[in-house]
Amino acid sequence: ELAEVIIAEVLELAWHDLVKKHGRPPNTSNNPEAKGFVIIGYGKLGGIELGYGSDLDIVFIHDGAVAALTDGIHPIETGVFFLRLAQRIIHIITAHTPTGRLYDIDLRLRPSGSSGLLVTSLESYSHYQRNAAWTWEQQALVRARPVAGDAYLGTIFQQIRHDVLAKSRDPIILHREVWDMRERMRNELGSKDLKLFDIKHDRGGTADIEFLVQYLVLRYAHDHPELIMWSDNIRQIDALRDSGILSKNDATILQEAYRHLRRFIHNLRLQGEKPCLPLEKLDNQFIEYKHEITRLWNNIK
Repeated sequence: ELAEVIIAEVLELAWHDLVKKHGRPPNTSNNPEAKGFVIIGYGKLGGIELGYGSDLDIVFIHDGAVAALTDGIHPIETGVFFLRLAQRIIHIITAHTPTGRLYDIDLRLRPSGSSGLLVTSLESYSHYQRNAAWTWEQQALVRARPVAGDAYLGTIFQQIRHDVLAKSRDPIILHREVWDMRERMRNELGSKDLKLFDIKHDRGGTADIEFLVQYLVLRYAHDHPELIMWSDNIRQIDALRDSGILSKNDATILQEAYRHLRRFIHNLRLQGEKPCLPLEKLDNQFIEYKHEITRLWNNIK
């Protein structure tokens, strides 16, 4: 909630500065006061699961005609206006001050990643998600939601998200791609010390739960659109249970394990430490959750 309030306030500050210089850009909404701009939260921000020290995974989307001009004394093209708006937002959030900075920002989940445009038009975003996005990008979309900007544009984004996630998918191909991506991440990010357990990335960690939930949503949302309603793991697991995709027992295990492991991650972050624990310090509850998560991950279908 704090992050969302800060992002919204930063957007207002950046918007006010640019409009004062260049005027307002035209937009497709019936509301003349609409900004035609929305900030989408992904990852922990989108999933309502920010932890201590989390960065902000965000994507900027606008609905303005790129070649149109703002209505000020010193007009600029709409595309330039929204680019400068995004740059200003990033600058304010990441600027170093005597008391630190607000957040780190990760923009790699925008269409085409680091090589893509900083701000994407709604039309381009929709086309990319429907026709060109990789499976891992659609996994990321499972946890995406509007966090600031126009409610009108946010509603359109939600419809795009719904349409993309509810597509029918080949379960064999989906399983292989999600499984391969998870193993690649585990090999790259997991602990290389056999005496340590990385709570996020090692086998039986929180990433296994997140990938499991994302796979099941992509696998079954075509027949169960209620799976798309929420962007956080806990309520998505509720929906998977209510739809009969997960048993009540398995859903309870996943939710309890996710909360238990994240509690350890929070405590370690507050102490300035990485989310790793020596294996000999794992209590029986921790070991049981680790085994259960591994069992469920190995049996996804």
